[in-house]
Amino acid sequence: MPGIFCGRKLLQAPAGVGTCRVGVAEWDDEAVDGARRLLHALGFHGISQVEYKRDPRDGTLRLMEVNARLWQWHSLAAACGVDLVQMAYRDAIGEPVAARTSRGSDGRRWVALVRHVRESRRERLGLRRTLFPLRPPFTEPVFSLHDPMPAVHQLVGALRA
Repeated sequence: MPGIFCGRKLLQAPAGVGTCRVGVAEWDDEAVDGARRLLHALGFHGISQVEYKRDPRDGTLRLMEVNARLWQWHSLAAACGVDLVQMAYRDAIGEPVAARTSRGSDGRRWVALVRHVRESRRERLGLRRTLFPLRPPFTEPVFSLHDPMPAVHQLVGALRA
């Protein structure tokens, strides 16, 4: 497995069961080793997300699912030096792929800004807890100076709602 990223959801929408709205790069040897063993046993080759949840009763990791696709916050992996999209492309066309991991990138966050602000208001988190994930460095999946229209579209949709 040439590319390995490890992260953790901090907040999701809806709370507790939904899609990530704030995630953080956080290396966990137990999760990475378990995911590698599982994917190897399955004979899997390609991009995947192995999702665990830590059981609060005993601290053990519980397998939630294996997604054989890019997940929503994969751009955090790229921001941590593990560009899974580029790696998969190079692999698909037969070019060599250098091994990379996100080990050492702990603390970098991914924030779906519009969703996070909207859900924070709905959950009444307060200004301090809403703004806390926005301290640098963080990655936002939609806003880009190179292509601002998706962000404009998202903002207009949020304002209409």
